[in-house]
Parts: sequence; structure tokens; C-alpha cells
Amino acid sequence: MNKHPKVIPISKHPLRKRKHDSEGFSSVKPTCIKWLWPRRIPIGKLSLFVGDPGCGKSLLTTLLAAHISTGQRWPIDHTACPSGKTLLICAEDDAGDTILPRLKAANADLDNVLSLNECEGVDGVWRPFSLLTDVAIVEDILIDHPDLKLIVIDPVSAFLEAADGNSNIAMRAILAPWQALASIHEVSILLITHLNKTTGNNALYRTSGSIALPAACRAVFSLSRSSEDENKRLFLPVKNNLAVDVGGLEFTIEECAGTPVIRWMDEPVTLTSTEALEPPDENKLGTEDCRIWLADYLAEGPQAVKLCIREGSQYGYSSKMLRCAREHLGADSKKIGSATTEKQFWAWQLPATKDDT
Repeated sequence: MNKHPKVIPISKHPLRKRKHDSEGFSSVKPTCIKWLWPRRIPIGKLSLFVGDPGCGKSLLTTLLAAHISTGQRWPIDHTACPSGKTLLICAEDDAGDTILPRLKAANADLDNVLSLNECEGVDGVWRPFSLLTDVAIVEDILIDHPDLKLIVIDPVSAFLEAADGNSNIAMRAILAPWQALASIHEVSILLITHLNKTTGNNALYRTSGSIALPAACRAVFSLSRSSEDENKRLFLPVKNNLAVDVGGLEFTIEECAGTPVIRWMDEPVTLTSTEALEPPDENKLGTEDCRIWLADYLAEGPQAVKLCIREGSQYGYSSKMLRCAREHLGADSKKIGSATTEKQFWAWQLPATKDDT
């Protein structure tokens, strides 16, 4: 008795008659990547912010919405920001006592910031928004507001219903229509999520849930507290499939009339996202030998930050260790050079002593 399954010739296979869409790349029309925030947040794609609670993820999204609402240039690099509307889909922050005061403090045009609270189900019953079923509702909003530039979904885990957020297959199926929506309507979709509890991994694997989430997003950024100063936050690239790494940014969270606001800092951030997310004890921050080396290196005068990081790495000191050592030494970080010739660079310099004055 033949126990092997019967093989159907490919020419007679019933699935062979299925339609498909394929073409040679000589027929593909070239297009340019468009940016909401140049080299950081692309248009027509999914992006992701990841970080622990309290690191400023949601606060930063309201600042982005404020910039877009007025067309105010982006911080630090002062690149152009397209003016338009933002749709905020938020599960954790109250619209009245949290989001609205933050938008006002950021000088947003409130008419250009929308909030999606609930959706009507097929049974006529109103229910919370769902990533699984409500892509058509958001598309209706896009049709009603063609100047919509950014959609924020904060956090992803709150809108998955009973879906398994740890399943690669499930998450890819959920995200696919949202990627299509972003592409068709040329809108940026920004997803927000938390970190998992693992340590020592590449920052890309610190995202809560399935790896399919950061994999599907074209740009991923981490937000974390600075090990040097609890009031500072680090906004660092984890991955960017569409542009070269433009480096990270640093900001503080201050209070204005009882509402938290972001204040950007000019100093460049030399840390990687993986370094920033590592526990302090694993980085041996501020070790005595690192401080001694940096003090000796800066003894002859100001040194370019990039040079300090490069030379320090030869001795096994990470940029995070060097930044902490600089903080312990009280070394200044300032721009050196001629502004007229645009040949300025950031440098570290030891504080002046009594003998120097």
C-alpha cells in the first residue's frame, strides 16, 4: 500500500489559477520619501515611541500636535513643519484635565487638534476605539479632515481588545491595514508603547509585546530618563529604515502654571538608545578610572565631544560612562569656534580653578 500522499502536478493545481499582481521594477514609478519631522517621523508610514511611564512620551505627542497645529518649525534643527491637524487617540490621559492644559501650554491651535473618544459598533452601541475594527472610522475622519497630518495611538496595548500582543502573526495582521491607511492618505501614524522588563538587550528588543511592532514601524525612538539628571529626558533613535541616524535629543520637563512643558536642550546626545536603557550598574557609570582618564584628557584644554567619545572608547569607556564622568567632574559643555564661519563644535572643558583666574 502506498502511504505517500498523491502529488498534484503544478500545471493542474487548483491554486494555480489565482490572480496576482506582479511587475518588473523597470515599471515601478519612483517616489520620494516625505517627512513630517525631517529624518525622524516619515509621512505615509508607521512610527513608534517606546519608553517607561513618566518619561514624557505622551507629553511629547502633545508638543508635536502643537507644532503641526500652527506650522511652527521643529525644535533644535528648526526644519519646516507642515501645518495641519492631529488626531489623538489616547486611553490613559484625560482629555479635559491633562491633554487640554498641555496643548494650551504648548500654544497649540486647539481647532487643529482632534480627539477620538468612542466609536459606534455595528450593533449601534458605543464602545472604545479598537485597532482591530476601526480603521474605516479613522479613514472617515481623514476624508472629513484632508489636512490631517498625524494620528497618535497611545498606547497600542489599550486598543488590542483580546488580541495577543505578543504574537508576531496577530500583530502583523493588525498593523497591515493601518500601514495601508497611512500610505493611501499620506498621513503619519505614531504608535506609543512601553518597555518590557528585560535588560541588557538591544533597544529594539526592549519593546513591550511582539517584535512585529517595532519591525513594522519605519522609525522607532526611545524615551528614557538621563542617568546624569533625573529631570532630563533622552529622545534617542532606536532604528530608522528611511534615513541616516541624526542622533538623539535631550529635554527637561518643567512646570508652567501647574502644567508640565518640554524645554529642549541644545547639547548633542552621544548615547545610543541601548546604552540609555541599560541599568546604571551594568554600565559602571562614573567609575573612578573613567573620571581620572577624562580629567587627564581635558587637562590641556577644551576637547571636542566627538573626540572625547572616540578616544575614550579605545579604553573601554562608553559614551554613557563618559557623560556621567563629565558630570562628576563638573566639566562644561559649550560650543567653540566662529559662528560667522559656521565652524562651531561642541566641546567639554574642565571648570576654571583659582590658579586659572
